Amino acid sequence: MQIVVPDEFKYLYVQSPERPIVKIPADVLRAAAKPIGKINTKTRQLAETMIKTMRKANGIGLAAPQLGVLSRMIVIAPKGMRATPLINPQITLAEGEMTGIEGCLSIPGLYGEVKRALKVHVEAFDLKG
Repeated sequence: MQIVVPDEFKYLYVQSPERPIVKIPADVLRAAAKPIGKINTKTRQLAETMIKTMRKANGIGLAAPQLGVLSRMIVIAPKGMRATPLINPQITLAEGEMTGIEGCLSIPGLYGEVKRALKVHVEAFDLKG
């Protein structure tokens, strides 16, 4: 896949220690993440790194593959909520539909309308298991 990035946004697509989020078209963003079998120090460190990275990028959500890690973990921090890691999350119920403007930290500078469920129930482990 060829991605054409306007010159004024190219600096956003450079991955570095200061900007560690993986950008499209990296294969890791399309690969299936593996379930986390044991919640341990490594899992907690990954969650901490993900939260710090998400905050630094002014995001409200980040998945482990966006840092190049094929593990099933996301961190979310919707407005008014503290950052929460979800380990091996599974949507168990989705109801209704809504459309809103969204962006993605792996596709900086691009925003568009996205259809989502209006309400979801998610089962996941926290850092305590």
